[in-house]
Amino acid sequence: KKEEDEKKKKEEAEKKKKQEGDEEKKKIEEEMKKNESQRNGPKPHLTIEPSGNLIFKAESTSQTRVTFKNVHTKKIMFKIKFSDNAYQSNPVFGTIEPGKTVDIVVTHNKSPHKEAKMVIVNSNFVGEMDLAKSFKSVRPTGGQITVKLVAN
Repeated sequence: KKEEDEKKKKEEAEKKKKQEGDEEKKKIEEEMKKNESQRNGPKPHLTIEPSGNLIFKAESTSQTRVTFKNVHTKKIMFKIKFSDNAYQSNPVFGTIEPGKTVDIVVTHNKSPHKEAKMVIVNSNFVGEMDLAKSFKSVRPTGGQITVKLVAN
């Protein structure tokens, strides 16, 4: 009986130790997630299709269509920037109602073989009709999206 009691105590102590370890592990994971969200900034208010890299032929001018979807609960505004002047979009600025989509045409003009970036800055719509002016005066509320552009 004494051995059984000691065995039970030992099992209970191990169980308690495991629970404390699990709780500590959970706290660490939550802290890591919190730090990651702070490091990565806010989540974007929109999604894009297709996701992933956009590939173009370097030796010719070509276009591709990209669809932005507002996944936020409010109307948003967006601005598209490129790291290389070989690329442009139509439109550059726009707004999207909650749950709605908008098609963007990305044009690549003939250029050497190289990589570039398209950055989509997005924020809650502030009611200003001049979106270029809005983006200069408002800090974006949505995390920016970066898309790799490849000219082969």
